[in-house]
Order: sequence, then structure tokens, then C-alpha cells
Amino acid sequence: MFRINKTIVLLLSNACFALACHAEIITTNIPPGGLLERRVDGVFIKGEFLDLGTNGTERLYIRYGPISDSGVLLLRTTNEVVLWRAFVEPLDIAHSKYCHVVSIHIEDDKIFVTSVGGIDVGIEDGWIYARGYPAKKIFEVRSLKTGALISRKVSDVPPQPSLIPTR
Repeated sequence: MFRINKTIVLLLSNACFALACHAEIITTNIPPGGLLERRVDGVFIKGEFLDLGTNGTERLYIRYGPISDSGVLLLRTTNEVVLWRAFVEPLDIAHSKYCHVVSIHIEDDKIFVTSVGGIDVGIEDGWIYARGYPAKKIFEVRSLKTGALISRKVSDVPPQPSLIPTR
């Protein structure tokens, strides 16, 4: 994570963090067997958080499957109470052809979510790559205050030898 002026950037890594929220508050329309019900293990389900303030009481939790078409679960909390939850839909990529990378970028009052899936995709120095095989990308902009969807774009990512920006 790094900060540029009022911008916070988080590139998700192999770190694994537990989701500490009240279970009764997190009942959602997320499909059974989905991201909330499965244990964060760092392999099948990654869980990370981004501190939104300096005192650690406001957080944005991110949960996704790095080797599955899981979609991305976002939860905004204050003092471990869920303020809102949002779900970035899966990319609809075949199970046997799957690597999933997620990038979160926060600027002012907006969350920029980039979700890319395919056979050979990854993030390197803030750039997403899809080498050798085509991939799919979802780019969503959401309100940091409410989690409401502002915009969504789904696109194909052709294989390329060079890196493409996360935004």
C-alpha cells in the first residue's frame, strides 16, 4: 500500500488477513458457498484489508479467490461494524483456465476495482499483465461512502508482451 497525495493504492499480495466483522450483519445475497462462508487461507480465498484512517477503526476489507472465478467481495467497516458490502461479479472464465488478480485504488471518495482473470495473468509493479493467453477484465468504480456502483466496464484483454495499467 502506498499513498500519493489524497490517493491510497493497494496492490493485493500473498498476505492473508482475517475478516473480523459481526456474522449476523454480513448476511447478503452473495451465493451460498461463496466468499463469506469459506475460510480465508491465502490459497483458495484471500482476505486483505486497507486502513482508511490513521487510527485503524475504518477499514475496507477485500476478499476474492486467486485461483477461482469468485468475484470480489468488498466490506467497509467502522469499529468492526459493517457499514456496507458490495460484490463485483465473477468474470465467467472456465475453471481450468483460471488465475485471478485484483487491484484496489482509492482516490478521494471513489474506489477503483480492477479484477482480471485468465490463464497467465498477474500484477507487476502496479501493472496487470496477460501473457500468452487472452483474459477478461472488470473495472468498477464505487462510492467509498456507500459502496454504490458508479460505473462498470467489462472487457477482453488480448495477450500482450507488455504490461497494461491497472486503471
